[in-house]
Amino acid sequence: QDPATLYATLSGFDEGTPLAPGAIFEEGWNGVVPVKGMLSGGRVCNEWKPVPAGRYRVRLPVYASADDAKAHGPTVAVATADFELPTPAVDGVIEIDIAP
Repeated sequence: QDPATLYATLSGFDEGTPLAPGAIFEEGWNGVVPVKGMLSGGRVCNEWKPVPAGRYRVRLPVYASADDAKAHGPTVAVATADFELPTPAVDGVIEIDIAP
């Protein structure tokens, strides 16, 4: 493992995405979040609802190793970016600088 490579997790299911210096990593998001709903018979389900217009923040934990990322262990940095929806960004792209 290259000591210059950092690892990031974008969800609780991600096992650590390697981020080499100068590399670009893209992750999509369709602007929806799960909201608990109720089915007939009292069963609970998740409904996907669009988030309302407003200001949001994406938070990206950065780890020194894939093992730390998998375990959600100590971070070397937490990169953040604020954005608005609807976004004025070109093609909806939001860039996050991960330099620790």
